[in-house]
Amino acid sequence: MPAASYGNLSLVIPAYREEKGIGQAIIEAEEALSLLNLSDYEILIIDDGSLDSTFEAASQIASLYSHTKIIRHEKNQGYGAALRTGFEAARFEFVAFTDADSQFYLEDLSNLLEAIKTWADENPDAPWVRGEGYDPSLAPRGEFDAKWLDEIVPDRPVVLRAMDYHTAWVNTKALELAGITAETPQPHDGEIVLRPDGTVLGTLREWGAWNMVYKLLPKLDAKQRDQVVNAASDAFSSAGVTWVQDAWVEDDTLETWLQGAKAGALKFRVNLAWLAEPEGVWRTKLESNLVRRDRVAKEAPEWITGNTVKFFADGILEGGTAAVLEDYCDCPNKGIPNWRREELIEAVAEVVKSGFQAHIHAIGDAGIRNALDAFEHARNLHGNLINPVIAHSQLIDPADLPRFKELDVIANFEPLWAQLANEQVVLTVPRLGQERADRQYPMATLLRSGTKISFGSD
Repeated sequence: MPAASYGNLSLVIPAYREEKGIGQAIIEAEEALSLLNLSDYEILIIDDGSLDSTFEAASQIASLYSHTKIIRHEKNQGYGAALRTGFEAARFEFVAFTDADSQFYLEDLSNLLEAIKTWADENPDAPWVRGEGYDPSLAPRGEFDAKWLDEIVPDRPVVLRAMDYHTAWVNTKALELAGITAETPQPHDGEIVLRPDGTVLGTLREWGAWNMVYKLLPKLDAKQRDQVVNAASDAFSSAGVTWVQDAWVEDDTLETWLQGAKAGALKFRVNLAWLAEPEGVWRTKLESNLVRRDRVAKEAPEWITGNTVKFFADGILEGGTAAVLEDYCDCPNKGIPNWRREELIEAVAEVVKSGFQAHIHAIGDAGIRNALDAFEHARNLHGNLINPVIAHSQLIDPADLPRFKELDVIANFEPLWAQLANEQVVLTVPRLGQERADRQYPMATLLRSGTKISFGSD
């Protein structure tokens, strides 16, 4: 794998009753970290009061490696306490952790880079190398270095969007074309991640940052549009899905949908949600949203509707960009509210007045509160709303839970996300802390209160 630029890294491995596997875990961790060509690294094994021979087994293997250290709890204190011990003992600025089950994701990162290189080599005439859906938990703090991509594709811009759709990883060529440097001001609705020395790393968080690159991408041609719609139709029909919502539609996306419908490629019905943007941009699109809604009703009435407007109240917890009421644990900030509260309230009211459903992405407790405030204001002005929905509803302040029922707001969840997968364990839980992490996705609580909930895949 290409050399990392993090410099020094501490890897924390909590272990409890792992006598059979801890030795192999240390060996694999040593081998994986050595691939990164770090200036220095350490592996901290936290034996959380194991009653078996975990400590002895770990100590035996650790004696063979100068980078590995064993720390022992006299009594079992739990996974969170073991992580905290490791974080406090870590000597280096960058800290990662994994379980003692021999799952080291650096190999997955190497496989990802190899796949990118293979596609680039097989498509030498493609002006851009573009991809979607990489796992953001494969690098510490979800921060990926442009230099890793430079080593495999140095001659063309590369832009990859993470599976969360809020983060992009780009190479140096893409940064140069976008004019992004250490002197570029941080956007109000995004983050250009910097290295400790102040240079640009290659990870761009949220629309305000990665759109500097994405707006340079060439538009899809007619053949590519056909391929997109056919692939979507095949995927949905194979799963028995007959209706979907595209929750982020702009003009080029609209043309793709209409082309597919007219060609007879659609095997499912779709509702299009027009993107609303802050800083007054939404005002300039009020009339065009009505025009686009009427257009799809005229040109593809059997397959497409355009009855929704989509707002992004904030970002995502794993990226540290969801708007939260209290600071994140790993950085002294409260995330990125994409909209000023007052403007969001005004915009939602205007959209509702025009007869659209308002669909608000809100993940952090501050973002969700702003969304509820917007719906409350719109209801006070216009009465009953058309299926108001807050998408994801991940971290809700307890004081706001009853407001969903009171305001008749649908709480949308993605059940697949409500599990301790890599994104949660590696990124979200450390950023939230255990108390807030335990309050995520309160589906049962809202159901018991009589709130309407819906499930989706996003």
